[in-house]
Amino acid sequence: MKKLHLTDRIFLESGDCKNLDKTQQYAMLRMFQGQNVFLTGEAGSGKSHVVKLFLENTRSTVTVIAPTGTAALNINGRTMTNVLMSSPVHFKFKLGNKCKNSDSIPDKIFVSDIILIDEISMIRMSEFEILDKALRKFTGNLDQSFGGKQIIVVGDFCQLQPVYERKFEFDYYKRIYGGEYIFQTDMWRDANFENIFLNTIHRQNDNSFKEILNELRFGVLTENNFNLLAKRFKPLASPDDKTICLCPTIKQRDKFNALAFKDNPEPAHTFNRKINGSVLKPNVAPLTVKLKNNQKVMVNRNIYDGDSLLLVNGDVGVIKNINEDTNAVEIDFSISKEDHKFKRITLFHAEWSEWANYAEKMKNSKYKHKSAKLGSIRQMPLVSAYALTIHKAQGKTLEKVHITNDNFFAPYQFYTALSRAKCLDDITLEYPLSPDMISVDYTITEFYQNLQTANITDFNIKEHIKIENHEIIDLDFVDFYVRYCLNQ
Repeated sequence: MKKLHLTDRIFLESGDCKNLDKTQQYAMLRMFQGQNVFLTGEAGSGKSHVVKLFLENTRSTVTVIAPTGTAALNINGRTMTNVLMSSPVHFKFKLGNKCKNSDSIPDKIFVSDIILIDEISMIRMSEFEILDKALRKFTGNLDQSFGGKQIIVVGDFCQLQPVYERKFEFDYYKRIYGGEYIFQTDMWRDANFENIFLNTIHRQNDNSFKEILNELRFGVLTENNFNLLAKRFKPLASPDDKTICLCPTIKQRDKFNALAFKDNPEPAHTFNRKINGSVLKPNVAPLTVKLKNNQKVMVNRNIYDGDSLLLVNGDVGVIKNINEDTNAVEIDFSISKEDHKFKRITLFHAEWSEWANYAEKMKNSKYKHKSAKLGSIRQMPLVSAYALTIHKAQGKTLEKVHITNDNFFAPYQFYTALSRAKCLDDITLEYPLSPDMISVDYTITEFYQNLQTANITDFNIKEHIKIENHEIIDLDFVDFYVRYCLNQ
């Protein structure tokens, strides 16, 4: 167990940490102590808050990984695909968007003290295995899980499952591990995670809604709660700026956005895609983007102002002015950004660059990151935002949620969609509620029933934050000492 540094102790005794519930405090302590941790809990239990607080205060270098771009940006991390593309375990050319400062991509993960993976339920077993092998190889610790790095995984397996692009990949791992989840793998067992289950819900204050969500995790609703939820059946007459429609499939999302676009009486403006050089995957940006004034839109890539990050993938605003001559769109982001400087921003065509990324072995047996630009695509980085897929919304908290509750094709989709809201009154359903919409995977149910979690009944964080002479840190003295030093 890693010894706590003085600054770690000061944070753990600070007001920010004291405001956490007891289980969150315990999780924070164990992460600071270098323990491999599986931080889990129901939707809204504060997992993301604990992670953000840890990242803001740890002295260690951390590589933060998530399965999707939206999830990665929520915690200022990188996608698993981005990390694996830079891994020299793959010697073939890999194509993808080049990130800022990408020359340092391979170095960051291998020199990091900690690897933190968010939304673990959506990570594929193949990705987990490649990451494990890459870290073992480049640390030289071949017999240690993830090369001896501290691993923190965060998420709820009762939410969305991983998506396998190729059926043979899913069949291969299912045959090897006997299932489709990371917790069924040797890598998971070898990591020897301490399981910490956050059991206090912070997102929702509505006790009836909390009870409904808890029952949905296990696939059973009492008659009373089923009737309460069924009363939320209220088809959406027309889209509005405050309500987000959550759809199980991309097809449903596109259909809903198209209807909202058609209902908008403003004239349409068309932006055409422009390609320079050789591009093997032109569909990364659409051929045309059609926009209207007063349309709710979402930015679908990071937008920089010089070296400063101005907008992130997922920011939502309303179009106020369109100028086709200058390829410019003025957008009011006040519905998603409280800071006044984000209210009105003019966007121009953004560039998607296609790169070949690979690792070249040097004479000293080390690897150097190489990249070569193939070409670029320019297009307006906006999509209609009246509807999102449930997959895109995982990890978000939404004010008003309308769910197209039909055609759920995977367990926990309904639960994930419902849990984005803060209370039952913020939810409406497009179709009448039926029992077949409530779907779970009993492999996951059994996993949580058998999960051995940390016993924190008698946990008191002060008793665990002692300096070498076994005295609790006196923050008043620390404050006095810091002020004294500054005055000198």
